[in-house]
Amino acid sequence: MLNWYAFTLHIDDLARFAKAQELFTEILVNSGGMSGIALFYKNSYTTKENQFYASMPETMPEMAEIVNRIYPLTPCERPTGKDLTTLVSGSNDLDDYAGICKKFDF
Repeated sequence: MLNWYAFTLHIDDLARFAKAQELFTEILVNSGGMSGIALFYKNSYTTKENQFYASMPETMPEMAEIVNRIYPLTPCERPTGKDLTTLVSGSNDLDDYAGICKKFDF
């Protein structure tokens, strides 16, 4: 089972945007490519914010603790919508990726 979290960054905060992507890539690599680790985002030009959504296996609560130290996480429901962009995904299988795309209406 996956836990979902959200956090927000100002749309102009490109350094922290890149750091979030690097952090999740590092977590994914260090986990051996574990399925379920993912980072998505969507931007809102109206509010000038990037909304991030992170999925993490509930068997790895320490991962959420590490991320929460850098980006305050808020538990949330699994996001939906075509306006989400995948930044990092722990799926090495095209069928898994197709399943992720279907779940998110991509």
